[in-house]
Amino acid sequence: GRGINLVVINSERATAGSVHNFDTYQNPGTDMVDILKNLNDDRLVVMVAQDEASAALGAEAKLTIEQLGSTLIHDLGWRNSWVLIGQVGITSISPYEAMKSSLDGTAWP
Repeated sequence: GRGINLVVINSERATAGSVHNFDTYQNPGTDMVDILKNLNDDRLVVMVAQDEASAALGAEAKLTIEQLGSTLIHDLGWRNSWVLIGQVGITSISPYEAMKSSLDGTAWP
């Protein structure tokens, strides 16, 4: 759905543990922060922006995503495409992150 889609991966079993959608077009993502902060260390997360994910995305949510290894979340703009494979407890940046900007701010990349 619209906003940020999240899949939590159980790294021990290599299975999807849970799937969530957060409408960060209208909400700052505090419910997403609550889920992310309660995950066990070493859990992998796959995060994908769909449609528009930046309009209401709050500072706390961005900081929490940065702590999963993101270097691009603070640059997320109107209708940008963005994906991150991050890890809870990571002490460096994730090599698995990409963003593509919307060409004119109205169209999808």
